[in-house]
Amino acid sequence: MSYVNNIVSNLRNTSIKLFANDTDMIIFNHIVKVLQDNAIDKILLVNSWFVANNLSPSLHKTCYTVFSASEADKEKTNLKIENVIIDNVYCTKYLGIFSAYSLS
Repeated sequence: MSYVNNIVSNLRNTSIKLFANDTDMIIFNHIVKVLQDNAIDKILLVNSWFVANNLSPSLHKTCYTVFSASEADKEKTNLKIENVIIDNVYCTKYLGIFSAYSLS
C-alpha cells in the first residue's frame, strides 16, 4: 500500500506541500521560460509518481498561478498533464487562504 506522504521523499529537489487531499508544488524562478520548463518537469515527475502508485490527480481541480509576472509573461505560460491544459488562475485557495497573482 502506498501513501501520498511518500511523494515528498520520492521526489527530491521538489518543494511539495501536503495537507489532507491537497498536493501543492511551489516552483520559483525569475525567468518565466525557465519557470515553465521547471514546472513541466515537476508535473511530469509528480504525474509519473501518481500513475506508478495507481493514483491520479483531479485534473478538473488542478490549477496554477504565476506570481508577480507581467501580464504578457503570464499569458505565455502553458502547462498540461497528459495533454489536458491546466488552468492558469489569478486567485486560488489553499488551506483557507486566498492567494492572488499579484502577491509579491
